Amino acid sequence: MNYLSRLFNSDNKLFKSITVGLVFNLTITLLIFIGYMMIIEAGSFTAKYKFENENYFIFKQAKLMVISFLLFLLGSKISYKVYNKSVIVYSGFVLSIILCLYLILFSSGGDSIKGATRWVAGFQPSELSRVAIILFLSYSLTKKQPFIRSLKAFIPNLVFLGVIVILVLLQPAFSTSMMIAITGFAMIYLANSKALYMAIILLLVSVMSFFVVTKVSYRFKRIESYIGYIFYDKEPSWQVKQSLRSFGNGGFSGIGYGESRQKEFYLPEPYNDFIYAIVGDEFGFLGTSFLVGLYLIVIICGFKIAAMSGDFFGFILASGITVSFATLTITHMAINLGLFPPTGQPLPLISYGGTALAINMFMLGILNNIYFTGKKNKIIGRNL
Repeated sequence: MNYLSRLFNSDNKLFKSITVGLVFNLTITLLIFIGYMMIIEAGSFTAKYKFENENYFIFKQAKLMVISFLLFLLGSKISYKVYNKSVIVYSGFVLSIILCLYLILFSSGGDSIKGATRWVAGFQPSELSRVAIILFLSYSLTKKQPFIRSLKAFIPNLVFLGVIVILVLLQPAFSTSMMIAITGFAMIYLANSKALYMAIILLLVSVMSFFVVTKVSYRFKRIESYIGYIFYDKEPSWQVKQSLRSFGNGGFSGIGYGESRQKEFYLPEPYNDFIYAIVGDEFGFLGTSFLVGLYLIVIICGFKIAAMSGDFFGFILASGITVSFATLTITHMAINLGLFPPTGQPLPLISYGGTALAINMFMLGILNNIYFTGKKNKIIGRNL
């Protein structure tokens, strides 16, 4: 449980001359600004021909940004220790279950895209589920610290994680359920659970995932196309082909802001699922590398904040938020680069979307609060 404390301790020269909080906040602000500019540009063609309003994304995303910044400030202001209360944790967990069940049982009540019903009144319950499981595991793992390496601690946490993952999977939202599972497993591992238990469950989950993928035709076709493209030099799927073409067009320095033609219905949702490819098209290797650098700063700062927390709850909560953010980022970029099968995963803080942006900003606000609270302790990783 002291992995992050040792890695990101106060003697690390990388952090000696910088203020983590300042860098963290400035980087988030820069990412939001870049996202706004890219959404306006990448969505311009769609705004004109699909929504018949050239200013559609300009005003819509501006409103979402204001709401998200307010949530970031709210998360920064409220003490993170509030989330270590059973009434908060269980209320959020139960609410996420109710919303997921509503989508599964009464799918006509939500907005359906390609067979997946993921929205209710413009809100994505799967995003709430992501927050709910991070808060629940942070609370539960903290309470079970005295016997964390026993089955008595491992099984209940695994069961609660499994409930959320299965409910999100049944919507169906396979990629989101996998992101939640990865985050949950990482938190359980960082809490110092027994490695043998983790290995057995990971093996079982891998087998179950294989059957889940192969039993659903459209998922199997995606995997089949991906394997053929990676290992047998076959023609990639349309999305992958157009995404890779975007990076090829951009080359080293890009073709220039506003010059991409891939947004003209060549790439599906260029302002969302494939926005990283548009960055590659217009700003090339330099632009995509700069974006990767910004995300690395946020992720490193997140783990540094986890190491700075003065208690175990702050440590595991900050770790869960950071792992979730990193997983979403890596998955989006990997999909756009043809390294993962296309599943429709937005890029945090950059892609268009109200629920994801609001949730991510609120969670980053919680990280901010953990930082300022931990800074007062002046002892990195104390009481972990």
